Amino acid sequence: MSLLYFFILLIINLVYLFRNRLLGLLVYLGICLTAPIIVIGSYRLSYEILSFPIICWACITYFTINKKNIWLVLYFIYLVIVSIIFAAINSSGLNYIGFYACFRFVIITSLLISLVDKFPNKVVNPERLLLVIIGINLLACVFQLFQPACASLFYNLYWKPGNAPLEYALEHGFVRGYGTFGSPIVLGVFSLFTFSYFLSVKKNFYGIFLSIILGLLALSKTFILGSIIIVLLYLFFYCRKANFIMRIRKRTIFSFFRVSLFVLFIVLILYVLVLYMDKQGIPILYYINLIGDPLAAFVTRYDASDGNMIPLIEAFQTNPVFGYGDSDLPGVFVGDTSFFVILYSTGLIGFTLMILFFFPFVYHSLINLKWKNYAFLVVVAYFISYIGTNIYIMPISSFIIYTMYLSNKRFCNSVS
Repeated sequence: MSLLYFFILLIINLVYLFRNRLLGLLVYLGICLTAPIIVIGSYRLSYEILSFPIICWACITYFTINKKNIWLVLYFIYLVIVSIIFAAINSSGLNYIGFYACFRFVIITSLLISLVDKFPNKVVNPERLLLVIIGINLLACVFQLFQPACASLFYNLYWKPGNAPLEYALEHGFVRGYGTFGSPIVLGVFSLFTFSYFLSVKKNFYGIFLSIILGLLALSKTFILGSIIIVLLYLFFYCRKANFIMRIRKRTIFSFFRVSLFVLFIVLILYVLVLYMDKQGIPILYYINLIGDPLAAFVTRYDASDGNMIPLIEAFQTNPVFGYGDSDLPGVFVGDTSFFVILYSTGLIGFTLMILFFFPFVYHSLINLKWKNYAFLVVVAYFISYIGTNIYIMPISSFIIYTMYLSNKRFCNSVS
């Protein structure tokens, strides 16, 4: 049954792919973010892993190494070299699964950038797909939080080896929304991304509203604190417009009140949602209170005595230049924060390669602020997510990079 389900998804994906390569790749990412696990015998594999060779084969002729993705390719090569050397020195095995994950990220991200450049007339706006993914995850979260009997169902659908959050949910029930991501942390990252995208790039009130609800259902520190930062930055950039006060006219005042009423409606709906979640025993108020004490969000990770990231940071400090490759040291938890995972795996050399890859995104986004293009906020949200969890080679990361690149490129073309 799982194989039949997989082949149906694959056929749908290929139909979109051969109609429009870029659309097909985005559908591939969308399925990766929502599809349940495929069970083959005793193996539980994601759609992302099984379909990638076929998707790659269909698009590989469009893959090119150029100045836009060279640093990403070099990062992957360096990661493999460091991993082999470290494994040889310590007589340990190689993490082929980690290599495959990083390879997929490099190939898919490079293809998305190449296709945007090669076929600008076939560029696909991601907002419809994002709204579909938001809708699916909202539905999943409602069942997870308000239908406790569904815990085993979602465990069977989305659990794979190494997914500790779903194992906890099976034992204790869902107290946070996991959506289709198998983790409330990753769901929070997705919510922050869609919130910043619909706020700063598309100005879509429905997307903003649904993203806020999704982030609250996930009880995500990354979303709650990150969204506050995004809103403050947005207000700062918007209020710096030249002659802002002088340009207030009757129509502007009317628009202001209309927007204010919409915001008031959102606040009332969220207030009712928060009260209901609190009444159901969901610890929503604890996470909201972090707004007043944001440093408390980092205690479990960076507390000097028992923070779970301290061994990882100490390992990096021992070997800061070259890193340890895609390997695990005894007593070191490799996860939770992309920044330190990159530093641990590839040291300052690999971290520099990633900086060189992302530098054009940051630079062009900052330049575009001059023309009131706020795609820079999506970039900020992405790097906030790097602090919140380890997403840098996940499908969601390729999706976010695509939206950043598309927003910058399209705006640059419109003003050139």
